[in-house]
Amino acid sequence: MANTISDQMEKCRVIVLDIEMNGVKQMKASSSIDARYLFIKPPNFEALEARLRGRVGSWKGLCCG
Repeated sequence: MANTISDQMEKCRVIVLDIEMNGVKQMKASSSIDARYLFIKPPNFEALEARLRGRVGSWKGLCCG
């Protein structure tokens, strides 16, 4: 049984995804998905740094020395 975004859209369901910017770019590139996007801004730079450092390997070289 397929459980894709398109399948859920056909059932008129609301789909909520927690995705990174690369995922957002892929979603925007798909003309078959009429999506809305919400960016949740961290409260301050320290919180952003903590979030990035909590990700394994993805932040290295991007910021925070």
